[in-house]
Amino acid sequence: MSLDSLPFLFAFLPISAIAVHVLRSRYGLAPAQFALLGLSLVYYAAEDRRGLPVLLVSILWNWGMGMRIDAGRSESARRRALWIGIVGNVLLMSLFKYADITAWFLRSLERTTGLAFGNAGLMPLGLTFFSLTMIMYLLDIYERLQKPFALPRVAILTSFFATITAGPLLRSRKFASALDEIGVEASLDSRLLSAMILLSIGLVKKVVIAGSLALLVDPGFAHARSLSVTEAWASAFGWALQLYFDFSGYSDLACGVALLLGLSIVNNFNAPFRASTLSSFWQGWHISLTTFITTYLYTPLLRSLGKPTLRSSAISTFLAMLLAGLLHGATWTYVAFYALHGFGLATYHYWKSLKRPLPDVAGVAITFVFTAMTMVVFRAPTLGVAGDMFGSMFDLSHGFGLSTFTGLVAGADWRAIAVPCLLAPWMAFVGPTSAELAQRQMPPVRVFAFSGAAILLCAAYMISGTETSFIYRAF
Repeated sequence: MSLDSLPFLFAFLPISAIAVHVLRSRYGLAPAQFALLGLSLVYYAAEDRRGLPVLLVSILWNWGMGMRIDAGRSESARRRALWIGIVGNVLLMSLFKYADITAWFLRSLERTTGLAFGNAGLMPLGLTFFSLTMIMYLLDIYERLQKPFALPRVAILTSFFATITAGPLLRSRKFASALDEIGVEASLDSRLLSAMILLSIGLVKKVVIAGSLALLVDPGFAHARSLSVTEAWASAFGWALQLYFDFSGYSDLACGVALLLGLSIVNNFNAPFRASTLSSFWQGWHISLTTFITTYLYTPLLRSLGKPTLRSSAISTFLAMLLAGLLHGATWTYVAFYALHGFGLATYHYWKSLKRPLPDVAGVAITFVFTAMTMVVFRAPTLGVAGDMFGSMFDLSHGFGLSTFTGLVAGADWRAIAVPCLLAPWMAFVGPTSAELAQRQMPPVRVFAFSGAAILLCAAYMISGTETSFIYRAF
């Protein structure tokens, strides 16, 4: 029951919105918030019953550590509690992300103790997102930016069903104030229209655009060695666009769901492929993660290196991105992707110091090509497959034809994906963003007509099997 599924959109979401608004209007804020908590836990249990105990452990751990940090009588006691809390969250992520190491350790314990520990390799749904959210929560308490939450509010922050699967990462300070507005009737009509626009656009991006691109990209990566130069580059560019529409579409859905409940959460994407520098790209791509990397990884690293210099800034940037890769997952492809971007950002720092800016068009082209090439590493199951794709991209002996695609993609699929694949570059590079469209004052009739058409279109693609599973669901 993901956010783009019909049972969620036509059953769970309407029931949730009605329950929250009715409880808020008749009984006040607390019952509405408890209903949201109950709905979030039910949603999580329905999606990942085996991961629910892990989520509950995280909630209790971070609630307790937040209270302990705040109650510390000395700075050293508060710092010690902070590090214990952070290490607990990192260990929880590592336990599942580095499953091979964990499995070896548990097998050793089984041989030693005779106890059976079961399968530790099952990744709990949304593990990275709720763990990083909790790390930010503890750090904000330590920095005295907020007081600890009561247990129910920590639980809502951790388990909110709109964001637990794929973010955006929630800053507790902003979410706390937004949570107090849940179910408020003021501006309900305008919120409803904006939420419908975001939900409709998110569905089209996720189901139609990303799903259509996948029919081209998946065969390309499955036959990386045999692609022509044209097909290899088309696969690389297609994958970059697929990942963008898949992830940004799901983020639009999350923002629309939250807005329907009366919550405003951060917009996670802002036209990243229109960026003329790599730094600008990260300011528009997975914005909540970029904020986490900048605030909680890059800045402390930079401070630890003494007086800020160009060299220390470049080193801190590279190390921060490398750490982000290690947090992302236990495969060399993720680490290599973030390391490449860390190197690219460090190089950009040096280029910027030369004060020789490129024309915007050249900057956008270079940034997109670099991003698409590095995303090949992110997509490939192994570095070897990524190497095969790069080989096909630059080996002129492979020719420039489309014979491999013609043999792998059925004629009916070509007819279904042609328009979405041609529409994708326009939407990514030229057209208005989802946030811009949601902020426009459109007549309700137009909004309802657009939403109805979007739902019918997406339903047709779902029935045809074009829709793909959410890429970031594994994190």
